Amino acid sequence: MKKQLPLFVATLATLFITLAASAQGEWKWAHYWSGTDGLSNAYYNTITNTAFDEDGNFYVYGSMGGTPVYDGINLQFVNNAQVLNNGERSILLAKFDTSGNMLWYKVVKSSAEMAYPLWMEVRDNKVHIAGNCAFYGSYSDDWLYYLDTLVYKYELNNIPEEQQELPFKPYHRWTFFAQLDLDGNLLEDHFVETYSRDSHFNGIDSIRRNMPLCMPAISPVHIGNDGSVFVYTFIQYKGYEDQPYTIVVDGDSNKTYNLYLPGNANASIEINII
Repeated sequence: MKKQLPLFVATLATLFITLAASAQGEWKWAHYWSGTDGLSNAYYNTITNTAFDEDGNFYVYGSMGGTPVYDGINLQFVNNAQVLNNGERSILLAKFDTSGNMLWYKVVKSSAEMAYPLWMEVRDNKVHIAGNCAFYGSYSDDWLYYLDTLVYKYELNNIPEEQQELPFKPYHRWTFFAQLDLDGNLLEDHFVETYSRDSHFNGIDSIRRNMPLCMPAISPVHIGNDGSVFVYTFIQYKGYEDQPYTIVVDGDSNKTYNLYLPGNANASIEINII
């Protein structure tokens, strides 16, 4: 995966290279897109990747820390000051037209530091994105904002666990794979969780750990010719020999895969998600 660059610097550099107006080197347009500056979250401001569609529209996918800022103005992605000003990382996807106008943007953000953009691609008139997130806080008012929907954990407290669904399922971490149309409407999404084997440290047993499928910077994603999504991931396979490493797609028992691998070893696997 390409090395991430500071988000506002990479955006300006990309727009300058691709959208120069003439041979004289005049800029046609340029914008900057960043997050709150500060030691606590400035390193969240990165670009994961960019893409163009057939009409020349420009897509940017990355992350920001703190309050997202576009040309010096806060992005109001939800009418809630707590979400807007939360100092943790957020995942942002934005589309610009050929004149530099921002057409729309989408956000994945939580009250915990759990949002990691992994990959974006424009193909067959769809925008494909992947990332990690979690509804994994420890307080009743923790929340998750997922592609235009905001849910608080206290709203789910009275719903039986078996009726809670991803991504709004407290105490879960996952890798999401989503498809949007070119207008930003969500077409399809899938959530993949993994569960480690039981393990013990210093003689104390622990429960199976719930984790995302992909790890940032080491899990490439690929779309097959038929639209299938493949990932190449890296797992820490440590625990008892007679217990599997389990992959669950969309919380569906019919899409559950148990892997038995030898020893306390690291393993790289490639699986078809969709």
